[in-house]
Amino acid sequence: MSKKYPSLVDRALNGDAEARYLVVERVVSPVFDLAWHLTREGARSRALTERALAGLDARLGKGDLEAAEPVGAAVTELLAAYGDATPLVTIEPFSKLPRDDLLLALTALVADVDTRDLKRVFGDEADSRLAEILAGASLPLAVLRELLDEVSAAVSLPENLWPEPPFEDEEP
Repeated sequence: MSKKYPSLVDRALNGDAEARYLVVERVVSPVFDLAWHLTREGARSRALTERALAGLDARLGKGDLEAAEPVGAAVTELLAAYGDATPLVTIEPFSKLPRDDLLLALTALVADVDTRDLKRVFGDEADSRLAEILAGASLPLAVLRELLDEVSAAVSLPENLWPEPPFEDEEP
């Protein structure tokens, strides 16, 4: 039985250019925020974000979205482009985490990636590892998110990270 009203993602996967644009546009901020937390450098964050968005757009264009959520697919692209570098995080308790745990925690807390996608990217033990990381943090989850949000808020989202829409906005 098909859905009466397909989701925006379903529409994008089925060739709707406007839906495809909107799906990608909605993940710009969390993907850039994660890139910034990883690199702390504007040009590199921008380049990683653009690559991740282009990868997500290409997947949508092919009708191939392995991820549970678009942000998960974009973050997968971002982490692949990021490679083996070590994140430049100075916020306690994150600065003392091993690289892979730090990537997992940042991906979950900054980009708010779905548990299914965390498992797809970081392995089946991702949720239990994340729980251990958070338990060892000695700060409540809300405080950790607030600390990370403060870093994100200190940097403006660059203009034109994603091109203008391929369609005309309708005037009301």
